[in-house]
Amino acid sequence: MVSRAILNGWPLVPPCRPATSPAFTVPPSISGVFAVGSTLTASSGTVTGFPTPSISYRWYRDGFDTGVTASTYPISAADLGLRIDLAVVATNASGSMPAYVTGSTVGQGGGVPVTPLGPTTASFTAGASAGTLIAAITGLSAGETVTAVTPNDGRLAIAGGGTQLVTGLSASSAGSIAATLTTSAGRTLSVAITVNAAGASPYRFAATRLRFPTVTGTFPAAGNYQIASFFFGSPAYDVTEPRFFMPTFYQLTTGANPSEIIAPNSFNLEGVSIKVGGVWYAVPNASFTIDPSTESCGYLLDPIPGLTIPANSLIEGRVAFNGATGATMIGVSRANLMGEVAGGSSTSLAAKLTDGSAITQSNAVARQYIPAFMVAKGGDGRPVFLLAGDSIQAGANANGASFGLLSPRGNVGYWQSGLDDNTGSKRLAYGTLALEGSRPGDWSTRANWARKLDAVKKVTTANGGVPPFTQIGSNHGNNSINAADLYATVVAFWQLLKAEFPGIPIHHSELLSRPTSTDGFQSLANQNVAAVDTYNGGVAAGMGQRFVFNEKVGKGALLGDPTAQARVDGWIASSFAPWRIYAYDTGVNRDKLSIIAGAYTLAADVASGATVFTLTDVTNIQQGDMVGVNYVAAGAASFDSIVTAVNTGTKQITLASGATQAFTANTPVNPMWNSRDGLHPGLRAHNRIALEAVVPWKVAQGWV
Repeated sequence: MVSRAILNGWPLVPPCRPATSPAFTVPPSISGVFAVGSTLTASSGTVTGFPTPSISYRWYRDGFDTGVTASTYPISAADLGLRIDLAVVATNASGSMPAYVTGSTVGQGGGVPVTPLGPTTASFTAGASAGTLIAAITGLSAGETVTAVTPNDGRLAIAGGGTQLVTGLSASSAGSIAATLTTSAGRTLSVAITVNAAGASPYRFAATRLRFPTVTGTFPAAGNYQIASFFFGSPAYDVTEPRFFMPTFYQLTTGANPSEIIAPNSFNLEGVSIKVGGVWYAVPNASFTIDPSTESCGYLLDPIPGLTIPANSLIEGRVAFNGATGATMIGVSRANLMGEVAGGSSTSLAAKLTDGSAITQSNAVARQYIPAFMVAKGGDGRPVFLLAGDSIQAGANANGASFGLLSPRGNVGYWQSGLDDNTGSKRLAYGTLALEGSRPGDWSTRANWARKLDAVKKVTTANGGVPPFTQIGSNHGNNSINAADLYATVVAFWQLLKAEFPGIPIHHSELLSRPTSTDGFQSLANQNVAAVDTYNGGVAAGMGQRFVFNEKVGKGALLGDPTAQARVDGWIASSFAPWRIYAYDTGVNRDKLSIIAGAYTLAADVASGATVFTLTDVTNIQQGDMVGVNYVAAGAASFDSIVTAVNTGTKQITLASGATQAFTANTPVNPMWNSRDGLHPGLRAHNRIALEAVVPWKVAQGWV
């Protein structure tokens, strides 16, 4: 007989009700005013689960733990200009369930300026009449006005009661003006002003997502005539007379030097077209031989006359081309699939450029020849960017994701996604030269990227000497460089940019952390940082060049520090610090990555090449996560990829690429911010940086 304790005739046995995990049926929230001196109050929402879950709170400042765990948060002056968020965790014997509340940026009560003065850049056209608005000054406090401007030679003036910079009575010629504005409060604002040449509106970059080729293919006998579709997003304003650039070279992605390789043979362009308002429009005079022997960088096609591309639109285009059987073609491996199709035939497919008929996906080559960029006329005064960077700016790791990213416009990489983010009408146009395999040491020498520069110069020439952009976005000084003097290396790159495009401001993003890990980034202790990348609690010489360099660029401030050396030396106009968004902390462990909770295992065997993995749990895995499989020790057979779908019912995840080998049940699977070698951020990291660093930086600049 089994003995049981008896109390008042009742056996002491557990209740029969089964334990259940915590779940939020009503999400948590924050109440209160996001201003210095106020107190925020957390609401846990409604939580279910048995036993009754306990609730814990943790407050974050700009993504970093404040250490405050109470249900209230008193806002201090240290929070000014930063965003306060809340994490709520419900816990019982069955586990924990986190919920996150995105807060707001803290303002200052009493009329003290919350944001810096802006904008830092502006433009106008030579010959503009006196009083033409150049820029509305942002960041002025109550009663504060602009009282003086230099140079005080009549070209610039103050209007709007001290809140506007306008053209003066003296004429300005095309070029640049370095202006300094002084306010009644004694604050100063430096504004780099571009004076555009008089005449017709210049061509500017006006399409997202297009890029230079990085791969080659071979025309097959049954498909030596090819047609391919492509998509791009238009700017936040209508544009007219679109012109495409068709390259004659491709870039190696291995970091070799030289990396720009001229196409080995000629092939034929049959035409380019785009669909606007349900109608297909053909590019005129776009049927000719692509001849690398006579065009070392490529061809700027004629504009489509009389065509207006509407603002904020996703536009489909098509390219038809052909070559001799066995000849080499250059192009891109289609990334971020948005419904593009390609087809091949032994006879011409050029009729499909404008007849609207479907493209049959057959005899297609996996490398497709599409435009490297598009320019058009139009604008509303917003900046237009040239992006010059490496594989991180190009969005490596995000390229295999075939689902909607930060926007449904196919952007990859935090620079591109952040510039194109349109929340609150913040979209800025860009064209990009960033490709995998681009190295900052190489880019300090013009010959190593001459063809990309020459492609941009063709538009500059068409504009009468005006570049097709007003700002430069740079992330060179990537997270794999190992130079004796990193700052000097990148300065040489900036120097070349200033020589090529005088008067155009450069904006730089600080380097990312680059640790590796032996447990899938599940702990701080098992993250390993190479000596050249360490922080070690300081930024002095010998402390690891990554954060020594960052200190010189922006002093690690999220939106940059105007007293940083690169700003004081005049090389860059601003910066931001993407590493702050997902580093472990902003102190001694800034060179390591924060932990994404969740150490999972495979629930079933996985065959080599499989993209669907069944796990024991998927609680904290999100679409866009980088996951590492069998990431348990250095040298282990391992694999990582981007999560494109999560099925919480079947506990399955779908990956962007197939497994490189078979894995057995119980193999560890971990969500991670970076790839397993620490080099490239995953899509989740890119999107967080875009929203939490790039967008606030755009706002702080006064552009949007």
